[in-house]
Amino acid sequence: MVAADLPSRPWILGIAASHNGAVCLLRGSELVVAIQEERLTREKRAILDPAAPFLALDVALASASIALEDVALAVLCPLHGPAPAPWLEQRLAAAGVPLTTISHHYAHAISAYATSGFSDAVVVVADGLGSPVEALTDAERATLLPGATGRETASIYAASLTGGLTPLEKNAAELPLQRGVETEPWQPQMMGWCSLGTMYQSVAQQIFGHWSSAGKVMGLAPHGAAAIPTSEFLVGAGMGRGVATGAGEGRFVFSQAAASRFRTSARWPDNASAYADLAASVQAALEQGWLQLAARAQVLGGSANLCLAGGVALNSVANERLLREPGLEFANVHIVPAAEDSGTAIGAAYHGLWSLTGTPTTRAITSDSLGPVYSATALDGAVDLALKRHESLTVSAPDDIYAATAERLACGDVVAWFQGGSEFGPRALGH
Repeated sequence: MVAADLPSRPWILGIAASHNGAVCLLRGSELVVAIQEERLTREKRAILDPAAPFLALDVALASASIALEDVALAVLCPLHGPAPAPWLEQRLAAAGVPLTTISHHYAHAISAYATSGFSDAVVVVADGLGSPVEALTDAERATLLPGATGRETASIYAASLTGGLTPLEKNAAELPLQRGVETEPWQPQMMGWCSLGTMYQSVAQQIFGHWSSAGKVMGLAPHGAAAIPTSEFLVGAGMGRGVATGAGEGRFVFSQAAASRFRTSARWPDNASAYADLAASVQAALEQGWLQLAARAQVLGGSANLCLAGGVALNSVANERLLREPGLEFANVHIVPAAEDSGTAIGAAYHGLWSLTGTPTTRAITSDSLGPVYSATALDGAVDLALKRHESLTVSAPDDIYAATAERLACGDVVAWFQGGSEFGPRALGH
């Protein structure tokens, strides 16, 4: 489709093919609907695999009241690089919708900038692991730091309404093959790490038994002391706040020393004191790396506006530290609510819009309640079903719903509140 044939506000489909998989629909620059697969399967962090049927596509189309044939372009962001996606490809081909693919950190970066409303910005992306370096564009590969191989781990971009998104510097690495330091006889080992995200995920795995429990680590950290030196996690990070001159100056270097301290398969609440200190220690290391990455972005970016994305940007404690850090003089900071992988669906959709129109655009996000809104009839049916299943439930319609809710909460009751569409991102705060 050429620009002359485009409707004034084309429908663009963005798809995040990852854990926290999601689908997004834009109409022009308006974010109409975004829904995570987990909200439909009821499986937390549900994977969206475009090779097999998934639910979010049809739910998003129904919510927007359009058919797949109305979509001008679909953009896919896979976590592990391009791969066959027969189910999605067949659906799109039958509807005459072209499909393109973009890399992971690029999609994260667009999601942050496009939802900021800024005219220009420097964008920082940091997570566990992004796309393989082989899947990056030539322009992105050209910004890889010396010795960077494997998959992208931290990226810095410049963004503007005139130039779109420009990669400036990129870290990439490979996960250590061994689970910590080998011992004889064999003992359990803490997982190794190669990025700020995998560092935090490894601690989550050690304490709580799964890498996805990073939020619990952040919650546990204030209950411990940072007794393990940051140097046992992170040796060097984005060194230097002055003029960027040295080759490799922004390279992250990690230590695996902290991993060798934990040779146990015990999980929380076992080893409570040691694990609280481990959480506090990795939090301190993450904050140091996050500050250094922001400082590096300040040197390279040339903008007073900062946008953040990637799983690391969900660490609200580190973000608070960044906002207060002397010397980091950003006038405005925007963190996209869906900073983790579901947000790459937004980035994919905006990339599609930019590529079709040839004009980068941003639109400040004002709400993350982007899921389908259910009708009163549907809600009544859900209430009737709940009452049949749970005889102890009561339904009332007081004149002042807010006062009545506050009174019930003050009495120790549990209140279920359903309003608007589901939030997009790892939160459920009343929607």
